[in-house]
Amino acid sequence: MVPVFLHRSVLRIPLLSLLVISLVILAPTSASAYTGALQTILIPATSSSTANGTALLNALAGITNATNSRRYLLKLEPGKYDLQQTPLVMKDYVDIEGSGRDATRILGTPLGNVTYPAVVLGASNSELRDLQVLSFGESALVGSVGILLGQVNTRVLNVKSKASGGNFNEGIVIAAGTPKLEQVIAVGVGGTFTSGVVIEETSKPTLLRCDFQGSGATDTNRGVWVRDQQGNATVTIKESTAQADGGLNTYGILASSGLSTVTQISISGTNVAAFGASVENHAIHLDPPYTFDMLASRANATGTSSYGLYSVNPYAARIHGSTLAGDTSPAFGPSTLTIASSGLYGGAVTGSGAVCAGVHDDTFSFYPSTCP
Repeated sequence: MVPVFLHRSVLRIPLLSLLVISLVILAPTSASAYTGALQTILIPATSSSTANGTALLNALAGITNATNSRRYLLKLEPGKYDLQQTPLVMKDYVDIEGSGRDATRILGTPLGNVTYPAVVLGASNSELRDLQVLSFGESALVGSVGILLGQVNTRVLNVKSKASGGNFNEGIVIAAGTPKLEQVIAVGVGGTFTSGVVIEETSKPTLLRCDFQGSGATDTNRGVWVRDQQGNATVTIKESTAQADGGLNTYGILASSGLSTVTQISISGTNVAAFGASVENHAIHLDPPYTFDMLASRANATGTSSYGLYSVNPYAARIHGSTLAGDTSPAFGPSTLTIASSGLYGGAVTGSGAVCAGVHDDTFSFYPSTCP
């Protein structure tokens, strides 16, 4: 018997025979919802994680007619879905939903002979939600990536993506497009280099209430790495955390590019931290050419060569209503670094002439028009 619930149909697919049966009814409409039909395919979980992974791949492969007026939802029961070395390549107008971030896990060991060896690859006009993605790389492989979003507008909601086992371990890579991440935890662990999330090319993502972590690498750990190789990226981070620890160098947010075109980054309501590295700990590090806006946020760095913000570019970096703290200095930057209505903890601001207005230091001494 096929159970049918209000507003949508649910089809439970046997593992050994993935039947394609359409039970289509109108989905509820709202101001932001599509107006069309929704078909839900339930993927049951068994004690065999590899069989579960095969069932998931087969179910997605069987969807060939998804459109905006005929959308699909793959609903995963609690359990593990092991894809092994086959990536899950999402399709337009097909959402994938787990039974909770800690209940449903999609895992795999992505192949190392591609640019971004990822377990899940996003698609446009689709959503990935309520599950966990685990990428287990191998030491011989170049990289390990949990989720790859390339030239898509995928929405990722209430998802944890963790990458480990490779030389480069990156929880999420945003290669281009306009994806939206909300309530996402992205983690890179171990190897030589880690990043919670990597943002590059002409990406224009929105990151809301997310947690980005990079730790355990022997060389460099990054929470957020904006690596714009083509220029004109626009990155918006709100109400999130970004932190890195361990290795030689740590960066809570690292923005690095050698191009002449300007990348724009803005953060608000966000906590950024870097600590535990033996050479350099920068909560926020800006390398040319970037414009950077920081509002109602906190950047804290501790340890060797630690700066709340370290800016080496000639473009504008504007800090307002925020806190910069570092054991070495709260901030390093040129005259294009402006700090207003903020707290600066850790001694004097250094560099070639940052501009301050209405700031205070550790002792709450007020500086109306100069930097500590």
